[in-house]
Amino acid sequence: MVSADYSFGRFTRIRPHGDTQVAVYMSIPARLRPSGWPPTIRLPEQCKIQHGSLNDPVFVARVQHHAARINARLDARRAADARAPVPNQRTVAELSEVFCNTLRFRRLSDARKTRTRSLLRKIADWSVSRGSPPFADLVKADVEDFLSMYDDRPAAQGEARWVWNLLMQEAIDNRWRTDNPCERIPGPDRKPRPVNVWTHETVDRYAAAADRMNQPGLGALIQFGFFAGQRMGDLRRAQHGEHFNGERFTIKQSKRGATVSFLVPRQIVALIERVRVPGSPYLFTDLDTGGMFTEARLKHRFVEVRIAAAVPGEEKLHLRALRHSAVCRLVQANVPVLKIAGVTGHAPHSVQKLIERYAVDYQRFADDAMRMMNRAEGGSDQDFSDTLPVLNKDWHAKEGLRDTFIGAPFDPARPDRYLGALLGQHRHGWTLPRELVEWPDVAE
Repeated sequence: MVSADYSFGRFTRIRPHGDTQVAVYMSIPARLRPSGWPPTIRLPEQCKIQHGSLNDPVFVARVQHHAARINARLDARRAADARAPVPNQRTVAELSEVFCNTLRFRRLSDARKTRTRSLLRKIADWSVSRGSPPFADLVKADVEDFLSMYDDRPAAQGEARWVWNLLMQEAIDNRWRTDNPCERIPGPDRKPRPVNVWTHETVDRYAAAADRMNQPGLGALIQFGFFAGQRMGDLRRAQHGEHFNGERFTIKQSKRGATVSFLVPRQIVALIERVRVPGSPYLFTDLDTGGMFTEARLKHRFVEVRIAAAVPGEEKLHLRALRHSAVCRLVQANVPVLKIAGVTGHAPHSVQKLIERYAVDYQRFADDAMRMMNRAEGGSDQDFSDTLPVLNKDWHAKEGLRDTFIGAPFDPARPDRYLGALLGQHRHGWTLPRELVEWPDVAE
């Protein structure tokens, strides 16, 4: 039960999370739970950090705020359920339950399922606040009214529009309505996120930092991703025997369902064997757990590597960019588009879009064309200067949208972690006695 000193509202429970941290949950009994309401909700709701200390006033205030908001939603839903039901009303909540049982929903990734369920709950709460109108009576203005809550977040608005479209399609399939007003709602006007291109130098530097931090599997994952151009979600699940037989890598991609298979050179085979962990079936093992990198752990470990390896002011690099960087490498090696698609699993038109987006060495393409034409007319390559073109120019540079790396902020309460992060040793628990260093000077 919740301590009297920390009243978070009804139905809340506290569970230990580590030595000093706690996790707070709201669990509604089945007899009091509205239809479509989840049995357990973790507080704070939909936050990156969902655990903290009860001695932290910021964490306590955040949990209290979210608990009060969820309790208000619960009261509204229970009041709506208490009203006399209308025969064949077919509300948003009922359609959400139908959709969550469809094959299309069950085939979504776990992360996508979680986000979709969250949006379905918000749409259901929005519907209750408007008297739970029949789904067949909703029009384009109703959907746009919900989407207006995300006008300041284009990416979230796009995902909400996607969920609404799924609900409308499901309603049409079940003959609840005959039209889909979402088709007349334009998509959000947003610019693509800046993605900076990896190079051989940055790959080697980040991999070396991962090795120093006792995560050779992460370093090998970065190097193999730069070589193979596969998604991180597929690579972190790759296993010996099933996906790699010692000379060939074969995998069925989780997003497109395409199967790619290609030969692996000896130096990459040696890299995979070097980081192989006895007893682990995975090509790239998380040494902290001895198993597969989860999505969250991979993200956190990579951030630590970036703090240790990146230079302040350098273009910020992301794991997702390794896939596109591999396409850039293949293009620079004059590999034809169809062969690039065979390696990375992209559709040929997607490869062409990547080439157009990243402006992969168009200057060299043009120079090669002029040399070819000059040779065909009896000239030689010595007729041109040796000036090299600029490689790996991201199109975002034209708009000044470069995403740059900023070093870890200094925390006076934890100077050992700050210095350890800069030296790439904090994964080993390395610390330095505070009295040996002038920490205020370091902070400056």
